Amino acid sequence: MTKLNLPVKTAFFFYQTEDGCIRIETRMQDETVWQI
Repeated sequence: MTKLNLPVKTAFFFYQTEDGCIRIETRMQDETVWQI
């Protein structure tokens, strides 16, 4: 990939909450939800 067509940098958060639940946070760009 060249610099011109690289995807936008994104954030991805995967963590366990204090009550033991697993949480995944993703990022939205335009009308697309990005989840890894």
